[in-house]
Amino acid sequence: MDLCNGALVMQGIEELLCATLRGENPTWPEYGDNNFAARFIERSAYHGVQALLHHYIADRERVDMGWPEVILATCRQQATAQALWEMRHQYMLKQVLERLAAIGIHPILFKGTALAYSVYPTSFLRTRGDTDLLVPSDTRDRVAKALEALGFRELGTRADVIRGQTSYSWTDPASNQEHTLDLHWRITNSTLLSNLFSYEELRSAARPLPNLSANALAADPVHALVRAHRRRRDQYRHRPRAGKTRPHRPRVRTEDRHGHRLLS
Repeated sequence: MDLCNGALVMQGIEELLCATLRGENPTWPEYGDNNFAARFIERSAYHGVQALLHHYIADRERVDMGWPEVILATCRQQATAQALWEMRHQYMLKQVLERLAAIGIHPILFKGTALAYSVYPTSFLRTRGDTDLLVPSDTRDRVAKALEALGFRELGTRADVIRGQTSYSWTDPASNQEHTLDLHWRITNSTLLSNLFSYEELRSAARPLPNLSANALAADPVHALVRAHRRRRDQYRHRPRAGKTRPHRPRVRTEDRHGHRLLS
């Protein structure tokens, strides 16, 4: 491989990442010099898969497959950090779900946390920075009071509320880390899909997440897939066309104040 060709290097990194995450146990490529390893670490962090990589390559610390120690160590450290974060995030979620169930409200989880507790071998392998949950629109005030009683503070703006969502933050006294809930009463900004996939519709097909809590429910795979597809389509639709420019917008915050990547 021509390591001076940035596109080829990127392709090689992406192919190695994908093969590893498919469980194909690839050896480290012969052309993988220090620069390639550094770019591999950078891209695996960007994709949020370092803990998941550790899950697949941990045994390579005992079997020589040529993987650089710097990559093994980086993925191991990230897996440890995520496992510690997950312990406290799970504690927070259990408290929230128990408090809401006590007042007759049963949120539906979707996106990252729903996936973490349903399709991943263990929940901390799904990197994320918050939890998304949907509640009936007429319970917003009761949910807000319940969260405030648990020590949450609201972060949402007026624009967020108009779009049918807001955010709440809780600071863990044990670690001083912030944990965020994205509270939705509309599953999407689309009026059509919001009406089609109402809370009641999603609730009727929701699946339990016993690994998280006896009170945890997740959107079923079909609803989750349709929502994700719509969100992706909207993202592409609003990209600027060739030759067109758009007004400058502030950069989206991708890390919290502790340096943790905000993925959902």
